[in-house]
Amino acid sequence: GIVIAARQTQGKGRRGRRWESPAGGLWFSIVLYPELQLRDAAPLSLVFALAVARALERFITAPVKVKWPNDVLLGGKKVAGILLEINTEFDRIKYLVAGIGVNVNLRAEDLPAALRDQATSLYLETGQEVDLEAVLSAILAELEKAYTRYLETGFKGLRRQFMERCAHFGQPVTVHTQGRDLNGIDQGIDDYGCLRLKLKDGRLVRVTAGDVMPG
Repeated sequence: GIVIAARQTQGKGRRGRRWESPAGGLWFSIVLYPELQLRDAAPLSLVFALAVARALERFITAPVKVKWPNDVLLGGKKVAGILLEINTEFDRIKYLVAGIGVNVNLRAEDLPAALRDQATSLYLETGQEVDLEAVLSAILAELEKAYTRYLETGFKGLRRQFMERCAHFGQPVTVHTQGRDLNGIDQGIDDYGCLRLKLKDGRLVRVTAGDVMPG
């Protein structure tokens, strides 16, 4: 099932953060019932981010990038994000809700002042309004393709495509995870959707969840 809102007043982001979702954006949730173990669900945020990026490229000539684990970027700024909420029974998934927010026709004044240097929209990048239904249709088509591929191959079947779009692959990054900061070079994503980080002392660590910042 799909639930679509013209705007949201109680939008949520990762880690309980507020997600701003004014009119002019595309805010929708998809309910899925995957036959997956819980451990296999984490990479789906990457899969969906990749699908959204591919869809948005139909409406803009600039490259659309992804940022691990769930952001879509235009010109280094966030244009879309994905939030997964999972209901489990033992170690299996009962159902999964993928909340997807896309800044489509938002003007600068629609964005909170604190976010204007971090977020953008299709309109701000192109100067033209885009039909919301056309964007939704493109995203749903790409989501179906990516999700079907994931069920067939696991994340390893999509890993190369994600890496090709990854904004921070090979770059020095700081990853905030479990209350601490890790500094190192992004060595890419493994077959299970984890970020591989080479620390300054040469150790290679796998990060399962966190926030990536440049530098």
